[in-house]
Amino acid sequence: MFGAFVLFPHNNELAYAGMIGGEPSKFYESIRQVGIGALPFLPGQTTLVERLLDELILEGLDSAFERTVLQEGTAEYLTRDDKRNVLIGPFRTRGQLDICLDHNMYYTYLKEVQRYLNRLEYVALYQSKRLFKNEAEQGIFYYGRIKDYMILPRKEIREVPGGNEPSALAVRFEVESWERRLIPIKPGRYGPQGPQRTSWELFKEAVIYPELHLTNAEIRLWRELKRFGECVGIEFPGEQIDEKDSMMSMEFPGLTIRNAGDGLFYVVAGNQRKQFRFGDLNRRPGKVLREIILFWQANN
Repeated sequence: MFGAFVLFPHNNELAYAGMIGGEPSKFYESIRQVGIGALPFLPGQTTLVERLLDELILEGLDSAFERTVLQEGTAEYLTRDDKRNVLIGPFRTRGQLDICLDHNMYYTYLKEVQRYLNRLEYVALYQSKRLFKNEAEQGIFYYGRIKDYMILPRKEIREVPGGNEPSALAVRFEVESWERRLIPIKPGRYGPQGPQRTSWELFKEAVIYPELHLTNAEIRLWRELKRFGECVGIEFPGEQIDEKDSMMSMEFPGLTIRNAGDGLFYVVAGNQRKQFRFGDLNRRPGKVLREIILFWQANN
């Protein structure tokens, strides 16, 4: 149950909503606060109901969940994209792929993953266009749950002894088994700047590599707009993406989202653009999404 709304006869909905002549009714305010309340509904008094219906129809599952009274599972939901527990592992040589697949393992230098090592739960193997010239082999095809890991000098990894820094400490991840994605994550012109992280939820949804590097606010917008059109591209400053890099834009058919910095973003459609705040998207996602969709439709 995501909401309950009583419709009752009232001949002045603007006054009821506090738009004229004083404070809004507590039953109007409670709709925004807990998803339960009441609205006027008479011939000629339908604006508030129409607005609510527009927001309910346009909002996604995330928005619907957030309107509810807190329930079991809320903590896990709210932190699902904060939990960056998937290691994106690139290779230095093409031969590393077969070694990792044959031995259910992945390895890298400790300095690359030390600050978040204990929070990793999965490894995803990234096949770069530098090493894999055939476009059909580029991207992320394999992933696996981490069973255990061992810290040791790089030269002591028995499957591939040596390395560029044989005496430096390395991490050997033991993987339960390698799984192959039904739909691989394609590069989309980008790749990781060394080992990177993403969340398990985002990893399951992504189809192009830069989607793995969206911030929580960008993820929210991306998820909502994907219900109305496929995301055809995401732009970052450089082809090799690091955790500190910020998205510049994301593109849908006939619509571009441009990051303006300071928590702002522009929506561009045709020759028109409109400014929004990521914070407003979190507070009133249905309202903001409705404005974006109507703007999108009006300028295409």
